[in-house]
Amino acid sequence: MKGYLEKAKHNEEFLNLIKRNSSSFHDWQITVTFYISLHYMNAFIKSLKIIPENNHTKFFRQVEKKASKEIYQIYSDLFALSRTSRYNTIYNNDFAIKMQKANAKIAEQGMKKVKVFVTKEISTKSK
Repeated sequence: MKGYLEKAKHNEEFLNLIKRNSSSFHDWQITVTFYISLHYMNAFIKSLKIIPENNHTKFFRQVEKKASKEIYQIYSDLFALSRTSRYNTIYNNDFAIKMQKANAKIAEQGMKKVKVFVTKEISTKSK
């Protein structure tokens, strides 16, 4: 569990680095926020004494069964946003850039909710 939390924090540092040093790369901001959330969710599943699945589909089932509906939906949305940002090659016009920028903000807000949920759940279990 500790390793997942450390990896999430490491990725958060990278996200902050991207945001500080560039006004572009919104696609990478979205991708990184998904992976931060993935590591937090892995830590959550591990805190339940369950081995996190390595396959996205199987891991989604674990998250759906163990997390709140809201967190499951946020995690699903982050996955979808990250796939779109990684594979959508239409990124050369003002509208697409504005959409990526808006999606990066949405993704970060979602990631923060996942982080709060996981942090709360893990602290509750450690008491």
